[in-house]
Amino acid sequence: MAKKSTAIDVTQGVIWQQLLSLCVPIFFSSFFQQAYTLIGTYIVGQFGGKLALGGIQATMVLTELCIGFCVGVGAGCAVITEQFLDQNGRTILWRRYNRDDWALDRYGKLWSAQLPANDRLTVNGITYVHWYDCVTDYIL
Repeated sequence: MAKKSTAIDVTQGVIWQQLLSLCVPIFFSSFFQQAYTLIGTYIVGQFGGKLALGGIQATMVLTELCIGFCVGVGAGCAVITEQFLDQNGRTILWRRYNRDDWALDRYGKLWSAQLPANDRLTVNGITYVHWYDCVTDYIL
């Protein structure tokens, strides 16, 4: 039985709906972080005294910095991972394409002649031939 894809294609459809679908989880994450901080501050203020409450406030900046950093790294990794998955879900962390005449004097043949079965891209009239994948799902 085939797996159902849960991927969101943000290149298709209404842009505000696509952005909203990406922003909702981040909003709830921030909301729960703030609620946790508020409840923790209330409890410590009631039972821990002024010194304990001052300790929470003093370390809050570091806590928010760590949480913000982790959220940012997570979002960055998600974008990179999405950009390097093919349509079949095969992970291609880095794929190299050579210009067809790259190092022609060294190898003596065009890349399209050396690798006739490989994929090709044409950008602004210049042909690029797929050379290799740096990390594939066989390694992962």
